[in-house]
Amino acid sequence: MKQIYLFPGQLIACREPALIKTILGSCVGVALFDRINCFGGLNHYLLPEVMPGEPPSPRYGTFAIETLFQEMLRLGSRRQDLQAKIFGGAAVLGNVQIGLDVGIKNIEAAVNAISGARVPLLEKNVGGTVGRQIVLRTDTFEVSHRYLSEPKQDPAAPRRKVAA
Repeated sequence: MKQIYLFPGQLIACREPALIKTILGSCVGVALFDRINCFGGLNHYLLPEVMPGEPPSPRYGTFAIETLFQEMLRLGSRRQDLQAKIFGGAAVLGNVQIGLDVGIKNIEAAVNAISGARVPLLEKNVGGTVGRQIVLRTDTFEVSHRYLSEPKQDPAAPRRKVAA
């Protein structure tokens, strides 16, 4: 099966079976699947909206999501046959100025775009404090994901005992 690595600011849709892999921190990946024709695609965007003075590109959620929809339609999907999943949006940038709430804003952009398109959202694996690697299987819409490190525990959360 073909394997594709998706870098930030890229997107792809494939009619042939493929595994699309990417790593998401505060970035978000939106996966789309045609439930009738059984093929899918994924994007990986960095910021929710095109910045003033910047040309539209897949680096920005509003552009990347609509472009992925258009690519799925170009390959033969009908919008009513599409399903979606959202991944990423972790708070990993800390006190970097652009990082303040960027993950949350990226998630909101994805949810709003999918909701506005009236596409069912089947899964949301978003937020948290660590990045995640995802692998989309385009012919089944299976998405495996793993955290890049252990999620940080909230010190105020009750501790669970581990059975011996």
